[in-house]
Amino acid sequence: MPIFPGKNKNTVDELVDQSRSNYIKAVASLRDIISPSGLVVNTTSLKLGGTFVRTLFILTYPRYLSPG
Repeated sequence: MPIFPGKNKNTVDELVDQSRSNYIKAVASLRDIISPSGLVVNTTSLKLGGTFVRTLFILTYPRYLSPG
């Protein structure tokens, strides 16, 4: 029983190859979304792929604010 009725074996092989190629491209792009291609660590910032990242930390802040 043929998998795709009305299609010859060459056409089915082409469909399978195209599907495999699309799957490989999708997995590669998903990996790029989940994790960056590179990480550069500096003393004041990080560079994730093409994006710079910096974390700010506030130790304390005043309880009362006065004008001036």
